Amino acid sequence: MRVKSKTREKIALKKEQEGALNQRLYLESIISSMTDALIVVNPDTTLRSVNKAALDLLGYRGDELIGQPVKKIFLREGEGRILYKYFQKIIDEGVAYNISLTFLTKKGKAVPINFSGAAMRQEGKIIGIVVVARDMRQIMAIISDLEKKEGELEERSKNLTRMQRAMLHMMSDLQETSGVKTQFISMVSHELRTPLAVIKEGISVVLEKIAGDINEKQAKYLNMAKNNVDRLYRLINAVLDFQKIESGKMEFKMEDSDVNEVVRGIQNTMMPLSRKKDLSFELELCDNLPHVKSDRDKIIQVLTNLVNNAIKFTEKGGITISTGKGDDFILVTVKDTGIGIKEENMRKLFQEFTQLQRIVGGTGLGLSICKKLIEGHKGKIWAESEFGKGTAFYFTLPIKEWRT
Repeated sequence: MRVKSKTREKIALKKEQEGALNQRLYLESIISSMTDALIVVNPDTTLRSVNKAALDLLGYRGDELIGQPVKKIFLREGEGRILYKYFQKIIDEGVAYNISLTFLTKKGKAVPINFSGAAMRQEGKIIGIVVVARDMRQIMAIISDLEKKEGELEERSKNLTRMQRAMLHMMSDLQETSGVKTQFISMVSHELRTPLAVIKEGISVVLEKIAGDINEKQAKYLNMAKNNVDRLYRLINAVLDFQKIESGKMEFKMEDSDVNEVVRGIQNTMMPLSRKKDLSFELELCDNLPHVKSDRDKIIQVLTNLVNNAIKFTEKGGITISTGKGDDFILVTVKDTGIGIKEENMRKLFQEFTQLQRIVGGTGLGLSICKKLIEGHKGKIWAESEFGKGTAFYFTLPIKEWRT
């Protein structure tokens, strides 16, 4: 029985030794296959071991490094104090992350690295420090390239802004010469819309990360460029709408329409915008409001413009849309509690290519287009305002059968 017991003990010991050997081989396989450099430093700051990735990066053989002081590979002049400060941090806290220093290769070449370290302990005593270091050259090259592209995007954004300002100045001058205006509209239609659409699509592809990941700073400049493109696109569309109206080419698709239903749709569409500014958005709709003949899309365009302006220039309070009925017309009112319009500016309100302080940043055509669309319905549009106390825009639509 004693012989059998000794045999079992030998078998168990052999299995234990084989298990330990397999585990060691497994760990060595993992370490040797790592793409990041792994270095183990003794408590006396000499090198205890390095993996293949570290040797390849540094250009040494293993026997040239083992037992050497860590500063042989880790430091350029002046970084010694920084390194030992982080080693002390690892000893005190157990770990340290994302430390930027420099490797020095056998040929004296500096390699920027980012490393993390952890203390190895045995029975409560530190027996070494394990350091995992990543070569940052490729990453730094990518960052440098991205910063260059960011600069290019910023410059393009500035160019778009300058283009917008130039277009506004040009449009102001166009009031005096109808022939120049026609040529300009043709140029806008054929020369600007197509490339702007391509630019907008390209920026959207990058912002949606279809072409790859982008960081927060890149997204900032891309959004800046996209906003400028969107403003130019809106400006061009406004100019084209205005030209259609001026030339009599704007078509009105007149159908039986429930204005109250249109107003409710506008509230649903614009409510998120008012909520962002914590503004109320109320409706005061007349019961039994008769239907009118109107181009539904054109009335939506008018209301969208008026409500958007009301939200934009109201900081507290809110917006109210109301409907009412006269003898032969219905009345729609868009009222806000915003900054209002100065009395001297009221007469300029519906002039083409005119920007008041209240609507700075626009095209100078929005209200003019609204006026022409309402007049195209045989209605009227006007405004009342007290500077600092809000503004109300009114427009009417005839109830009687619409005739050209």
